[in-house]
This record gives sequence, C-alpha cells and structure tokens, in this order.
Amino acid sequence: MARKKYSSYEKGIMKTVAENLQKILASRGMTQVRLAELSDLPTSTIGDYYNGNTLISPGNLQKIADALGVAKSDIDATLRGEQDLIALPVYEGISCGKGAIIMEEPVTYELTPKDWINGAEHFYLRAKGDSMVGARIQDGDLLLIRRQPTVENGEIAAVIVDGEAVLKRVFVRGDMLILQSENPKCEPKMYKSGDIVILGKLKKTIISF
Repeated sequence: MARKKYSSYEKGIMKTVAENLQKILASRGMTQVRLAELSDLPTSTIGDYYNGNTLISPGNLQKIADALGVAKSDIDATLRGEQDLIALPVYEGISCGKGAIIMEEPVTYELTPKDWINGAEHFYLRAKGDSMVGARIQDGDLLLIRRQPTVENGEIAAVIVDGEAVLKRVFVRGDMLILQSENPKCEPKMYKSGDIVILGKLKKTIISF
C-alpha cells in the first residue's frame, strides 16, 4: 500500500511531534521500545511518530502522553490553544531558470502563528553568511518571507541574484535596483530591474541560537 500523502500543515505537525518525542525520550533515557510497552502501542508505530513518518492519531497521542506523564500539547504543539498555528515550508534552495522561479523541496516545515500571516503566501528561508548583520540577521536565522513581486523603497527583501536567493535592502532608482547589504564590508550593487527577481518582503526573523 502506498504511503499517504500529507499536506504541508500535517507535515508540520509530524515534524513537531517527532522533535518533541525525541527530546522527551532523550531527557529520560527512555527507548522507543520502552515507550511502546508503556503506551501499549506497537514499536513500529512509535518509530513512525518518532521519525516523523506518520501523522499521530488523537487516541494514540493520548496514550503516549499518559505513558510519559505529560500534556498532549507537550507532544503536539498545535494543541496549546493560545494561538492558531500553520506549518510553513522552509527552503534552502531557490533559484531562477529560464524566467521561472525554481523552489526545491522544503527541507522542513516550521509551525507559525497564523496572526503573522496576512492574506498572502508565506515561506521561510535560512539566512546565509554575514551580509545582513547590521539588521540583526545572523547566519542560520529563519527568515519569514511574504511572497510578493515588488517591495517599497528601502525594504528588506529576498531577491534572486545570479541565480541564487539572497536577502538585501532594495532601493529603486529609475529602472535600476540597488541592493544594499547591512555590513560595511559589503559594497552596494546596482542592477537593471529586469535582471533581478524579487521573491518577497522580509516579515520576521527568527533568531537561531
């Protein structure tokens, strides 16, 4: 039987459940086999949840929470109630070929409060390098991007330059675009507007510790 195809939202839940189970078991020195015994579930089922391969059912979530002596929301963060969450894709590779934007398969999904989203497609990029340190953006930070083809003068945006997605402050000068880094070591660069693809506007930075 073919494995069920999951939505982005479901994949986000699976990722969160897997990470939380891994943390809880590691903190207690507990094996998957022992958790299977305590919860009266097959070891293969526990393994699927632990590795993020299967969406956990409400009944099994309750059994595992009871076995571990934790709240269900400690395993599935979407049950915390204080905020509605949506799973957004995290991309590390976005390029442009033959005029089309090419987005690689997401490397993971990030659960995100719905009130951060305002009626448009959003996604995450992973910051690379130190060119935007002056804007408090460090290598490895998660960047929440609102998909849009234009930005206001001086806004920080994800743009495709020389076939690769980067983050820069964008200034418009007639039919030219100036891409400014937030690092004094990096000189601003000027491009014809047709040579640059604007992916979207930076909405939030999630700091990586």
